[in-house]
Amino acid sequence: MKVLQKKLTVLLVALFVSTSFTSFSITPKKGRWILSLELQANAIAPVECIVNNQQELIIKNATEEIKLIAKGTFGDTCIYDFPDFFAELRLVWKKKSVQGYFWNKNKKGFYTIPLTGKRSKEELFNSFQSADKPITIAHKYEVQFSTTDENPEPAIGLFEQNGNELSGTFLTETGDYRFLAGNVFGNQLFLSCFDGSHAFLFKGEINDGVIKGDFYSSKTYHTDWIGKENPDYELGNPFELTYAVDSDAFTFEFEDLSGNTFNYPKNAQKNPVTIIQIMGTWCPNCMDETRYYLDLYKRYHEKGLEIILVAFEYGDDKEVNKKRLTTFRDKHNIPFTMLYGGTNSKAFTSQQFPQLNGIISYPTSIFLDADGKILKTHTGFSGPGTGEYFEKYKADMELFLREALQLN
Repeated sequence: MKVLQKKLTVLLVALFVSTSFTSFSITPKKGRWILSLELQANAIAPVECIVNNQQELIIKNATEEIKLIAKGTFGDTCIYDFPDFFAELRLVWKKKSVQGYFWNKNKKGFYTIPLTGKRSKEELFNSFQSADKPITIAHKYEVQFSTTDENPEPAIGLFEQNGNELSGTFLTETGDYRFLAGNVFGNQLFLSCFDGSHAFLFKGEINDGVIKGDFYSSKTYHTDWIGKENPDYELGNPFELTYAVDSDAFTFEFEDLSGNTFNYPKNAQKNPVTIIQIMGTWCPNCMDETRYYLDLYKRYHEKGLEIILVAFEYGDDKEVNKKRLTTFRDKHNIPFTMLYGGTNSKAFTSQQFPQLNGIISYPTSIFLDADGKILKTHTGFSGPGTGEYFEKYKADMELFLREALQLN
């Protein structure tokens, strides 16, 4: 009997989470709302949400805008899809409030984060409002995460301040924390981000030019961080973190989305430059990089650039992951070769590319010449949230490609 009840429960949950309808009886008020995600105890991450009409929301992280389109209702619950990630918002609207949850379908089980919200013109972290004048935050900080660990993670903190308003990001050797938005009240700073894959909260206290704080990520991760103003600080070179340990020509073999075996270099054309993009559709930095690579492909493919995307996804259900990849390909009109690499374990991914010293980041890119020799590698991605670092990366990439393709 217990086994039968368990099966019925699973069936009912599956029916609930997969069913949607197209009629809308609930109309949220247009305007600015603040959604508060309940990440952990004492860790509430507020995010700005603009309601445009009955079926469209915009999540704002500083200058980033993520448009969510409602796909239907279940009872009084409105269901909104994220455009880039396998995730949903499920919300119950009231006249002046909203409640519901964020559901990350990539995670095992029913992985949800509860949230509440209200229609508001207040500042994002208004509950921490202070009468004290906001302290001035410098533009660039030398940062360490997890300072009590044997090997703290180095980072660069980049900030822009306008009175009480604060925006910025943290750049690490394996990627960046994308678009953060928040406030400064007295000597306290607060930043948050919610993009459909990650939900972040940063808190900090500034004393004598040093910021000490806490970082919360989704439901379980928490660590400390410290930042010291240092306009000259830089991280390790992303073109040197991943490198070849085997001088032989590069080779690998994976399935494409139709189940056919793709062997490099056997099934590849001998282009002057081929980029092997190691990524995952669950990874915001990978999404930023893919958008940039789409632009490069459109401009340089006919001049000799080829791109091969190898995706490593959550879980080990190959058919489910390949369906997600097909949806991703079709949604973003990706014209270049897409392959399924397997599960998103860095140890597993490293085993698939034994010519390298290891894969330490999603994304990682390998640049090959026409003979399959490695020209260069790049670890992580400094996306548009990093400002000047993103612009420098693009300029360096343009110069490299033009030289490699002999376009200068």
